[in-house]
Amino acid sequence: MIINWFSRHSSFAILLIVFVSLGVGGCVTYQDNTAANPYAEVQQKLVESAHWAKGRTDVSCRGRRFAMDCSGVVSAIYWQAGIDLQSCYPRYTGNGVARIYRWMEDEQLLYRPDRPVPGDVLFWDNSYDKNGNGRADDILTHIGMVVHVDDEGLVTYVHYDYLSGIIFARMFPPDPSDRKMTAGDLYRSAGQGWKLPRQ
Repeated sequence: MIINWFSRHSSFAILLIVFVSLGVGGCVTYQDNTAANPYAEVQQKLVESAHWAKGRTDVSCRGRRFAMDCSGVVSAIYWQAGIDLQSCYPRYTGNGVARIYRWMEDEQLLYRPDRPVPGDVLFWDNSYDKNGNGRADDILTHIGMVVHVDDEGLVTYVHYDYLSGIIFARMFPPDPSDRKMTAGDLYRSAGQGWKLPRQ
């Protein structure tokens, strides 16, 4: 059923179905735990940058232009917080998602968390039929960033949706007992990009 859906619909349209909660109301809370977590300040800046980006139609910042696509938006959020995710681009091939993923893989910053943390970069597979073959076999097709995780594990993240722009959406990490196709099922891994050197 998923394969047929991919073959009949335009790329990224699946995001409309998968990301059922497109808006998040209220303020995001962030616990300042700087003593226990030396990265807390960077993570807070990333969360603030995500709020800055939400709803924007241009993410140019700090003298630099970024593409209005998923990897451009996450790169702009990180750049706004002082981390250059695109500094790795000359060393890797592929789209922006793949380049950022490979860099974090080489830096050993990737992990598959049950509970990601604010600032984590999220990578998805099969968010659209990138190779056009009608099968769910497309790796590293989308990227976003965790903004908040509530007590029940509901993840609020920022990402670029080609129809709605830069939005906050929500998902639970994958539940192996659930048979529905959700954003959590497409979710591949997270990267602790906030541990990369600041510029």
